[in-house]
Amino acid sequence: MTLLIIAGHHRSGTSLLGQLLASSGLFLGDRLMAATPSNPYGHFEDLDVVRLHDRILHDHGLTWQVDEPFIPTVPDDIRAEITDFADRRSAEHAVWGFKDPRVCLFLPLWKHLIPEAKILITVRHPTSCTESLERRQVRDLLERRGDGEMGWRFWTEPDHGLRLWNVYNSALRRCSLAYPDDCLLTTFDQVRDGRPVVAEINRRWGLGLTETETLSVFDASVVTAHPSITESTDAHLAVSTEALWLELNQMARQDTAERSTA
Repeated sequence: MTLLIIAGHHRSGTSLLGQLLASSGLFLGDRLMAATPSNPYGHFEDLDVVRLHDRILHDHGLTWQVDEPFIPTVPDDIRAEITDFADRRSAEHAVWGFKDPRVCLFLPLWKHLIPEAKILITVRHPTSCTESLERRQVRDLLERRGDGEMGWRFWTEPDHGLRLWNVYNSALRRCSLAYPDDCLLTTFDQVRDGRPVVAEINRRWGLGLTETETLSVFDASVVTAHPSITESTDAHLAVSTEALWLELNQMARQDTAERSTA
């Protein structure tokens, strides 16, 4: 059995990677989140996994908008449910995966319960993620979709989007450093420019997926360019965020170089 987890902060390209890997033959679930105006090709999120993650967050009085350091406490019944879920999927599929941005907050849990899990990580510039999230929340508010109250946090809490990016991407950095052999790190820009992600996954982990070209599923018309400058009302937050982004970007470039010479 091989489990491939697609992890990345919201609006970092996880849906694009989900579309790519689904096109390459990776099973991502029986019940996937439907397409929306902000994700016209689909989210490729397994609703069973989303439900599990939302339950953990709800037990901590949180939603997916976690913008402070977070170490979850997970009860035994949910741990057992995750293990049972993985056992069922593994019995049906030799290679399977799932995508949910919330998993960034729970990667140590999944690795503890399923040590052989592999993780494909995507990162994107904080300004691009934050502005994309804000635009999506505005649309959801205007069209009365989802929980409108959550959308207001981006305008009533200073630097909420930036702090959100920090929590998720700090967790991804820790995971990459803790499990270097089981993580492959890419940036949204690398995927957009055609990085052969599926071929790299096959070479590294032997998943045997159909090596679909990345650009065959990329639609530039649904992506908006953003300035690459990190802005914040908190100078320290801006500096620390930019430093984290530069480190992750360098880690992804180094990962690419190592794969090309392997």
